[in-house]
Amino acid sequence: MTVADITMVDRPNRLRPQFFVLPLLMVFTSPALSVLTVLALVALGGVYTRIQKRLFWPLLFILAAFLLAFLGVLFYSPYPAERVESSKFLFMALTFWVGFSSGLQNAQIHRLAMIISGTILGWYLFSVSLGVDIPFFYPPDFNNSAVLIVFLAFLLTEGRGFVFRMAIIGLLVVFSDLAQSRIVLLFAPAFFVSQPVSFSVVRVVGISICILAGIYLMASAGKFGSFSDLVRIEIYTAGLTVIVQNGFQVFTSGPQNFVDALNAILPPFITNRFYVEHAHNAFLDIIGSYGIGTATCFIVFFLGILRFSIIKKNDTLRNQIIIILLLMMVETVISDSRVMFAVLLFLGMQAGHTVDKSKQTKSAQLFVSR
Repeated sequence: MTVADITMVDRPNRLRPQFFVLPLLMVFTSPALSVLTVLALVALGGVYTRIQKRLFWPLLFILAAFLLAFLGVLFYSPYPAERVESSKFLFMALTFWVGFSSGLQNAQIHRLAMIISGTILGWYLFSVSLGVDIPFFYPPDFNNSAVLIVFLAFLLTEGRGFVFRMAIIGLLVVFSDLAQSRIVLLFAPAFFVSQPVSFSVVRVVGISICILAGIYLMASAGKFGSFSDLVRIEIYTAGLTVIVQNGFQVFTSGPQNFVDALNAILPPFITNRFYVEHAHNAFLDIIGSYGIGTATCFIVFFLGILRFSIIKKNDTLRNQIIIILLLMMVETVISDSRVMFAVLLFLGMQAGHTVDKSKQTKSAQLFVSR
């Protein structure tokens, strides 16, 4: 190995076609067809890389989550379709693994994140605001799109300058107003705090302006303290009540029975207006729908990747894990499998790049020592 071989690792290459087209199709096609894009990624992208030991055990836990969820709905759910739905945990594992095996470099991952984020923003700018409908184009709903954009924002700002990072924060706020989603407003401060900033006078002034503008927007837009907030609090309370009444079961009877139980105890001012389809909290939803065993394995999977990111000192990966866990506290992210597939694909890509970079560093050190 030569010095040139070592330094070429961070040189951006052209994205391979399957990792350019298929992730876009995964996010913007229907949830049912997104499963086919995952299978296509596995077939075309290939799962050739042996998973690292530190990531093997987290991956094993997400597979265990699938097994527990499947067994629960197989024996206790009266709805056969829920057996198929429980396979989303298996496809989460597949997307993470194929992302890990992709061999994409940092610049390529950033480019793909920019393409997906730009497509979502373009959709809301030209389609939603102008009332234009595009056939066969089904992006996630407002809140799930906001979840994906906040998640990808950490990649978009990695290694960028102060002005670019502040511009991304501004775009997040604009998107939250355009899509009428409070997800971005809730997590823009967390995103802002995570950014590396040297506190010169100019930047302190800029930070102060951003904070004051955000406070003004949140106070004047009437986005908080609304009917929707009251509904969410009632749903969280009802979800906890159902789970406690059922005794934190290892296996449960599936999502539909959990949702029916939710609607049965929700106050009439909610159920008379609409039927609640999920708990607006991923952890409550998984515990109520698939049991405490599935939820535990699901959480351990993310904690395992978080531990890996801390050991490897990958701050971006660490921040993304933390933010997605926080986002799951206020939104049922797993209700749209496309969003979770995209999240796991990017986490896998970053984990794979981190491992490759670590191997190249060791090779460089070995080369120098010789």
